[in-house]
Amino acid sequence: MQQVIEDFAKELLGKIYMVDAPTAQSCWNMIERVASFVLEKHTGRCEHEDVKRVKRIILDRMIQDAQNPRYLEQNESCSVQTCMVVMARECALAYVRHAHYAQSTLAEIFRCMDVDVTGAEDHLSGLDQLFSPSQKCVLRLIYGEGCSVPQAAGMLGVSSQEVRTLQWQAMELLQHEWLALKRCGAC
Repeated sequence: MQQVIEDFAKELLGKIYMVDAPTAQSCWNMIERVASFVLEKHTGRCEHEDVKRVKRIILDRMIQDAQNPRYLEQNESCSVQTCMVVMARECALAYVRHAHYAQSTLAEIFRCMDVDVTGAEDHLSGLDQLFSPSQKCVLRLIYGEGCSVPQAAGMLGVSSQEVRTLQWQAMELLQHEWLALKRCGAC
């Protein structure tokens, strides 16, 4: 079944972007590499099932784009490969945010912010249950990826005010736990 899907995707690539079979194959291979790279970078692992899911999302996006391609505007010209890299990156990031960020641990969130948490993993894992999946996702987007509040809101499909509230709640929890840790360390 997977091979049928991949063959269809390559055929669709050829028809939408008017490229020959070898170019379509090259684009599909590049899509897989981009998806794998994004998954590895943002989740720390690259599971075969996740790559398959991302490729399916990309195929669905190509089907939507068949009638109205977003990346081939009249005033802009770019290669098919560039279009596919952009689409693959966007789809893979959307998948990672949806499927993985809400399950992020505090240690992972701090690591993506380039904070060394060596030795604090146990303490941080004990705090994980204090934070909602939405709070963790907002922390990851804003502090891990450097998204603005409006960008995070757009990615999550909520208002900017809701993102600010989640961010404030999470930061209050972190500050409370930091102060408690400092007091305990002073004992």
